Formats: sequence, structure tokens, C-alpha cells
Amino acid sequence: MIGEPVIKRLMLSRYLFELALQNANSQQETADAACIHLLQDAIEVFFLAAFDHLDITVLGRTDFPQYLDKLTEKLNYELPFRRRLLEINRVRVHSKHEGIPPNRKEVNGYVTDARRFLEQVCEKVFGVDFWTISLIELLDEGEQKTLLRE
Repeated sequence: MIGEPVIKRLMLSRYLFELALQNANSQQETADAACIHLLQDAIEVFFLAAFDHLDITVLGRTDFPQYLDKLTEKLNYELPFRRRLLEINRVRVHSKHEGIPPNRKEVNGYVTDARRFLEQVCEKVFGVDFWTISLIELLDEGEQKTLLRE
């Protein structure tokens, strides 16, 4: 069973992703930077949820590639879109720390690949759909839970 703190993190990850998507759709250079920052945050919060759920310990400061490595090791499964996630991280660093805007032509691809990563890995780690997970998961199986899901 997925615990409440994990579900809340997954819901936050989804919300951050949705904000990133809104920024990508605005077609503005400043919004492109916000999109990349939000995508990165969504992915990192997702990793924190997965680590909590799988009881993966993170000591001290962890770099983004280490998140990928730790989850890959625990699952014994090569995470999809690794190269692309590392690219999103690199673009965020350039944007945040050096003021270099993301390439507009790449932003939609980053969003698409981040979405696919979140969907595939959520199913693999949690056995649930990234887009529908909610606190309803905490209820016991029965008519009420079924009605709420519908």
C-alpha cells in the first residue's frame, strides 16, 4: 500500500508537471525557463516519493544523476529517458545559475519525455497511474472507493 506522504508527493509532482506544461504552452522565453525549472522539480519530487516508498536512504546532498542511479539500482531496472532527464537537468542549471534560456525548439520535447518518464516509472514503482493517483488510494476496497474513483 502506498502511504499518505508518498501519495501527496506524487500529487505535488503531478501539479508541478502541470504548471510546467502551462508554461511550455505559453510560448514565451521566460516561461520556457520556468517550464524547465518546474519539470526538474516535478521529477525530483517524484524521486523523493519513490525513495520513501521503496525505503531508499539518501544521506546529505544528492546530485541529480545519483537519484537516477539509486532508483535504477533498487529496481534492478534501467530507467527510461536517462539521457533526456540529465539533459533537462543540465538545461535547468544553465538557466538558473547562468541565465541562459532553454532552446525553445527543445522545450516541448523535454515536456513529452518527462511525461513519459513519470508515467512509465510511476507504474513500475507504485503500480498506479500517475494521472489518477489520489488520497482515495488510502481507503479500504469497497463500494465507497469504487464510487469515488468513478
